[in-house]
Amino acid sequence: MSDEMRQRVVALAIEWEGTPYVHEGRVKGKCADCTFFAKVFEEAGVIPPVIIPHYSPQAHVNRQSAPYMAIVQRYAKREVPESEAQPGDVVLYNMARCFSHGGVVVKWPQIVHADMAVGRVVRAEGHVGRMQGYERRFFSFW
Repeated sequence: MSDEMRQRVVALAIEWEGTPYVHEGRVKGKCADCTFFAKVFEEAGVIPPVIIPHYSPQAHVNRQSAPYMAIVQRYAKREVPESEAQPGDVVLYNMARCFSHGGVVVKWPQIVHADMAVGRVVRAEGHVGRMQGYERRFFSFW
């Protein structure tokens, strides 16, 4: 069952590709930021609807707390090492002062994430280019 759910999560995340980047957006095809994956997991039936409190676009540089991480940890079953990351897991990145960016693992190192610099949700390599050098952690919902 978890393999089927993982593949459902990946397929739903891929459906978000091309969605324009908009801070706090979570509407497939219309607007998304990196919290879009909460909607992916909701639609897949993995988690209940999640209310994500308002956050500043600069929260990653102004905070030392990790509200983004707290939300993921509330629903994920466990943290996994990078070597054990599976399709449908979530990767979080420490982009400045806290873990403030995330994506859905397609097949590590490939991820789907909302890339503000590109201006849309994209499929990308999660360990090179713009994502290179950032501390990352992986979480499984199974």
